[in-house]
Amino acid sequence: MRIYPIGGELINPDLAHVDSFRELLHDEALRGQSKGWDLPFDAPQTLLNKHIAELDHTHFWWLDQKVVVGRVRLRDVTEGSFYESHGDVGYEVRPTHQRRGYATMMLQNLLNHASSVGRNHLLITCKQTNEPSRRVIEKCGGSFRDIYERDFLRFDFKLS
Repeated sequence: MRIYPIGGELINPDLAHVDSFRELLHDEALRGQSKGWDLPFDAPQTLLNKHIAELDHTHFWWLDQKVVVGRVRLRDVTEGSFYESHGDVGYEVRPTHQRRGYATMMLQNLLNHASSVGRNHLLITCKQTNEPSRRVIEKCGGSFRDIYERDFLRFDFKLS
């Protein structure tokens, strides 16, 4: 088993890194993870605007050695059926960078950010079949709440 050194930082989406973000979207599309709207064929500013305008979220990218290896979102709306099944946080790691610890680092940093902007509780969910995400959530301190609509595991995070 090869050990990969990882690092990086949580950044705001930035045109300076939009080409790397486009590659992340391309990797997701090749693995069937594309959401449809984010196919990487738009002009850089259009792509960035679409990404930031998605629903009511605060967006961040995880940048490691000038490569956008993941993205994470903190939802601003905390009610409704979408919130109940998808929670406060959404995140993806570039398929070529999965299983290296990036998701854990991204979530830990997002939890710190959420606390710093006054959030005292987060609901984070994952599908029952998404074992890697469940492990990340538990590793970061999520407390199991329940199973929602037979498909989503829901975890609570108490922030200080």
